Order: sequence, then structure tokens, then C-alpha cells
Amino acid sequence: MWDRWRAVVNVMMNLNLRVASNAGNIFNCCETVRFSRKTLLHGVNGIIITIIIILIVVVVVVAVAALVVVVVVVVVVVVTVVVSVLVWSIISLTI
Repeated sequence: MWDRWRAVVNVMMNLNLRVASNAGNIFNCCETVRFSRKTLLHGVNGIIITIIIILIVVVVVVAVAALVVVVVVVVVVVVTVVVSVLVWSIISLTI
């Protein structure tokens, strides 16, 4: 996996990106921007860490939502059983 990231970094380092350094004259104002390997690897690592954090947050949110659904289902089942027992008790007392 790291070989792929290094390949991406190498491609980025070999690109000659031209950006405007002076907005006044767009034809004469561009200069070449170079990226250092350390800067690009640091950026890639930052992106990977951010993605991992987002995935962890999503997993936690999904787990909490699933737990809430389970609790709600259990409460509904318990209330249904209690109400049905009470109804059958009342019916049996009146007969």
C-alpha cells in the first residue's frame, strides 16, 4: 500500500504546476511550484488519519443507533407483554 502512496508522491513531485504569483498580468505572472517529498507524505498521512477518524466516528454512531433500536424494541416487547397480561387478568376476573 505504501508503494502506491509513494508512486502518487513521485508523480506529484514530477509535475510542474504553474500558479499565478501576481494577479495583475496573467500571462507573465506564473511560476513553477515544487513539492517536497516530506510535505507530500505529511499531507497523505494527514488525509489517511482524517479518513480513519471519520470511519471510527461513523462506526460509533452506527453502533449507538443500533443499540438505541435494540433498547426500543425490548421496551416495546416488555410493554406489550405487560399490557397483554393485565388485559387477560382483567378479562379473567370479569368472567
